[in-house]
Amino acid sequence: MLHIYVGDYDETDIVKQENFVYDVEAAFAKLKLKGTDLERKALKELEQAQWLDGLSFLDRFGYKLYNRYISTGCKTALLVINCPDCIVNAVEAGFEVRDFIIKYCKEGAIYLSSMDVTINRYQADDSIFSDPIAVEMDGKHFTDIRVLNSYIAEPMPELTEEEYYTQYSDMWEEK
Repeated sequence: MLHIYVGDYDETDIVKQENFVYDVEAAFAKLKLKGTDLERKALKELEQAQWLDGLSFLDRFGYKLYNRYISTGCKTALLVINCPDCIVNAVEAGFEVRDFIIKYCKEGAIYLSSMDVTINRYQADDSIFSDPIAVEMDGKHFTDIRVLNSYIAEPMPELTEEEYYTQYSDMWEEK
């Protein structure tokens, strides 16, 4: 399950845990990419790039670059993919990266300073709203991204996922 921790950096104990990855760039420099399907998908979707080998990739313009030139956001996703026992600091990652991690990472953990913006509905791949997810946030388990989206928009800690689904399902288009 993917765990999402949200809170003010100075007020949370999450960042004090031994497995917390504060510096994404430093942690990524030690990572050896393997070329898994999910790593390739992250490069393709987040960088518009193509995997070459463990040291380099083809950027969106066809230039061969070393992995150190991958964006910090994509590095964040790659760390979550490869380090499921760590809590990765995703504060510098954009919403596209956050949404990618929520959609595709079935294990691992990220820390965000806030979740103020809901998950983007208007993506070319609309399957983001039909594929099941496995996310834990604020002690709640989410399997439906629409329910997680509703929770992000209007957190009501007293409601279960089923109650959220019942309350908000009339707003969602059925496929």
